[in-house]
Amino acid sequence: MKAQLVILLIVMCLAFECYAAPHPRDFCNIVLKGRNTHETGDGTSGCFGLDSSDPIKKVILGKAGSSFKLFSGFGCKGSVVRHGSSNKSFNPAVRANSVKLTCPSTPTP
Repeated sequence: MKAQLVILLIVMCLAFECYAAPHPRDFCNIVLKGRNTHETGDGTSGCFGLDSSDPIKKVILGKAGSSFKLFSGFGCKGSVVRHGSSNKSFNPAVRANSVKLTCPSTPTP
């Protein structure tokens, strides 16, 4: 009985760890904080749509060497509202309709 309880606790801890950390450390993504927190990115470079009704106060990049450009238009078109290659805070908050996330290339062994 005691061994079963220990095994159950180990399984529960492993399940929680997987749930709590869905992405490996240094996963290329971007977190945008406004009234709500939005996370986008799939580990590769790309253009992602945003909720322009929630002004962005803070940008957090998930991987060192990545960068972002916030665009006024959809599909990463229009003028660049803000850009950067590190975490940024904006005061006043900025509105954008899309973000271009550029991930660093991974060297092949």
